[in-house]
Amino acid sequence: MKVVDEITSAVLTASMFDHGRDIRYAGITDVLFPEGYTFVRRKLGRNITVPSVHTTEFIVDGDDGELVVEFRFIQPRIRGLRQKYPDGRWIRLSSRPFVLDGNTYQAGNEEPSEKMITTGPLKLKDLLSKKYKKVFAAKKERVEELIKDSKDKAQAMFVREVAESKIEVNVACRRLGDKEGRYKVSIRIQNVIPIKLSGVRPYNAEEVMKKSLFGAYTLVKSSKCTLLDTGNEEAMRECANLSTYPVKSSKSSDTLFSSPVIVYDYPWFEPINMTTSLKEIVADDKTLLSHMHLLDKNEVSVLKKSGKLAKILKVFRALAESTEGKVDRLYQFQWDAIQKFIKSLLKDDPGVLIIRAPTNSGKSLVFYTCSVLISVLRDDVKGTATFITFPTRALNSQQFSEMVSFFYHLNQAGINIKLGLYMGQEDDAAVKILSTQYVKEGDEIAIIERCPNPACHHDKIVATKPSENRLIPMCEECKTTLPYILLTNWETQDFCPEVVVGTPDKIVNSLTHNVYTHTLFGAPCKKCPNCGRHYPLCLKDQRESVAKCRGCGTALDNSTITRSTPRLVVFDEIHTLTGTQGNLLGHFLALLKTVGSIYDIPRGFWYVGATATVANQEELVSNLTGYEKDKQTVFPEKEEFLKKSDGSGYFVKRDDRIRHRYVIVEPLGVTTRGSVSQLTSSLHSFLDNARKMEGIVKLELAKKGLTIDEAYGTQTVYVLRKDDGRDLEKFIPDFAHGTGLRRPKVKFGSGDLSSSQLVQLNRAVKEHSLDVLLVTQIYGQGVDFPGLNIIHFFGTPRSFIELAQVVGRTGRGDVPGLVLLHLVPQIPRDEWVYQNFRYMIGDLEAHYEPTPINVANKYAISLSLPNVFHTLIMARAYEDHQMRYADYVHGRLNTDKALLKDILEEAIGVYERPSMTAVEKKELRTMAFMKAREMIVDFAGSKIETIKHLSAKDVLVPTLREKHKVIRYSEAVRYSALDGLSASGEDIVEADD
Repeated sequence: MKVVDEITSAVLTASMFDHGRDIRYAGITDVLFPEGYTFVRRKLGRNITVPSVHTTEFIVDGDDGELVVEFRFIQPRIRGLRQKYPDGRWIRLSSRPFVLDGNTYQAGNEEPSEKMITTGPLKLKDLLSKKYKKVFAAKKERVEELIKDSKDKAQAMFVREVAESKIEVNVACRRLGDKEGRYKVSIRIQNVIPIKLSGVRPYNAEEVMKKSLFGAYTLVKSSKCTLLDTGNEEAMRECANLSTYPVKSSKSSDTLFSSPVIVYDYPWFEPINMTTSLKEIVADDKTLLSHMHLLDKNEVSVLKKSGKLAKILKVFRALAESTEGKVDRLYQFQWDAIQKFIKSLLKDDPGVLIIRAPTNSGKSLVFYTCSVLISVLRDDVKGTATFITFPTRALNSQQFSEMVSFFYHLNQAGINIKLGLYMGQEDDAAVKILSTQYVKEGDEIAIIERCPNPACHHDKIVATKPSENRLIPMCEECKTTLPYILLTNWETQDFCPEVVVGTPDKIVNSLTHNVYTHTLFGAPCKKCPNCGRHYPLCLKDQRESVAKCRGCGTALDNSTITRSTPRLVVFDEIHTLTGTQGNLLGHFLALLKTVGSIYDIPRGFWYVGATATVANQEELVSNLTGYEKDKQTVFPEKEEFLKKSDGSGYFVKRDDRIRHRYVIVEPLGVTTRGSVSQLTSSLHSFLDNARKMEGIVKLELAKKGLTIDEAYGTQTVYVLRKDDGRDLEKFIPDFAHGTGLRRPKVKFGSGDLSSSQLVQLNRAVKEHSLDVLLVTQIYGQGVDFPGLNIIHFFGTPRSFIELAQVVGRTGRGDVPGLVLLHLVPQIPRDEWVYQNFRYMIGDLEAHYEPTPINVANKYAISLSLPNVFHTLIMARAYEDHQMRYADYVHGRLNTDKALLKDILEEAIGVYERPSMTAVEKKELRTMAFMKAREMIVDFAGSKIETIKHLSAKDVLVPTLREKHKVIRYSEAVRYSALDGLSASGEDIVEADD
């Protein structure tokens, strides 16, 4: 608490009034500008808020109540400098110093003048009949100090001034409806000091700031009445506050504090630990079973008889060893979630398991464990069984790195299981860093942070290359090799690891674009018994009874034929998969099932995910997975989330511990860009000084075993637009330098970064070599870096779900996160957040928006249909290798009506849902038929592969976020097979550029 209090104080000092700055940049919040200046700026139409009025409204109970209103503020004390010329004139020196007898004198600001005005006691009954109105005026304060030379002659003079002030205070009261003794009180405070207005630019900025009131806030002290909570629904409905936000004092229930700056502490929800350590649980199989309290007798019996209990024990022992020093005891919700997944596997009951838990509570550990357990417990699973997908490349890279240690210990325990990384496109420079083509022997593999060998933990992993197309990570120090960790897309495709970590875009692109990667999705292939490479049977030579491994030359006969059996998809942050992106992903997940049935994979998919609470969660999950409510398990349920008196529950609300401190800043007199730049620069300077001094921040963090860098080393600025990020990357250092502060090191990271640049940025953050990190959504979900505990929002995020997710990147360790929300003036959403913040943040989940998703959306279907048809055509290449070529597909489908009908029905099945009406189903069939005609007609005469043909025409959707060009057709040609399927027998027309 002491640390975050000190940092908050530094923020508020920098935002309210910093006398060390030029008067024009002295304050950006809590400012009341002169009335005339507000009028002029409004006429100029600038997107800058310059209020001259504070309006505070609140509700009280009590007929005999009395109120005392105090208004407190700061006025700048300007130290002017004048030089005496030989002719007796005094000339003002604004920025030029004056040197006399070796001493330097400079104009500037001094400690400001703190002032207060008060109304005295005001009775509510008196205010009903006549409102209180008074103007408080104070004269200018002026003190002169002569600067004399050695001969006692005045050569210069300091003139210290505090400008005159004129403040109008109005207090009114009215009875609320028919509620006896309940009143609404309105307090209006305005800076009515006159200023000179003339010329093209009708004001002098320095003059305006001299006559502005900084650090302005109102205190209301009540007696004989009760102040009602300012955040309740009645207050929200009846009261309208302007440029200020009232809140009852936490120290005195009869005092109201009203200030433009909002400070709010969000409590910590702490997961409840298990009573037994993980090491104790895995002591032996008997102890393990005794803690698996959710399994029934039949399930326990199955584990014992099948011999799978010993494997589960190895999995949990590997988990304990890989998390040693980090995790002593699992959280109870983690353990119970894993048990629920085990139950569904043992009962052969595919469905969806949704983990609902706060950020930084360890959901990822559940994902890792479940991804391994399905390969261990299911006899019908082999090869690639699990796809784990996170929404950003940054998050996929980080989570992959964290899983390496777990897979090391699994393989050490005798569980042969591989982990593959899968992201980026083949023509993207981003994948070059992880390509066998570009990585040389001895190059550092930065994506793996340290050696997983517990006897080493060296922090440098390098590449070994046993062959041109093989890349094996190795510890530089102890020489431990990790052949089961696959770092490149090509190796992941070749070796079909049991667990694949990748972006949704890459997985979908491979499914719908590349016939040779279908080895990951269940296509039959030959597996080399020597090196483990997989060769798809869509290649002509692999169809021969004996072929050769191109890697090691081993003979591959028909006994080597195998296939992967993908059965589990894990996705974090499900609520982010919305709109067209979510619709497309829902289509392709359904397509994955359909492709599996073509390749004779057992039916039924498991899904494990995590999500924030959304208003339409059931609908969202159903659209993505195809499973209705009866197959969806949400854990923990809302009623079992918090710990109860009987000991049940999974989380405890810690009112004595802060998770996040919010500081809401509505920039006044400057743009949001200016606000963000000023506060990041000021905080950077404060933290820089704190590192050098034995102050509260440094000493209190040392008690926790932390340095300032480890706790608050890098400030994060979250922007919604890339242009804002690029602009701030240049502006913040220049702003700091221009105001006399050291330039901070600033970097901007977005989804445009290559993998190489992303690794470098991650390293800079981990090594605390950055002062300010500007980011878009790339670091907005799931990423966990120490030191990122101060975050600035450049305006309110697009949704409250997004706000919660990004804020969740902070406060993830032993120190609270500091969240500064810089509102954008004149944006209605930002104004609503400002006026309703305490009400909103107190029940943030209630404000989570419904996520827009509907896989039956015609636009989304029109986008994905070409991908779906192409995938279903490619799947036939494993029966007939020539189905890879466009012209052959054209001829085959024109003559083979049965095959065409199968493909059409499979495509329609990807989209059909039980809730569809007969009309919708008919429209879907028409869309599918028309798209099939277009594609098949266009294949005519094209001797290249279908993917090359379609890519050249830009027909396929390359990612979940991109659109394709619409191809129109002309010149009528008739095809008998298609006519036979057509309800109308319409002509088919060929492509016309």
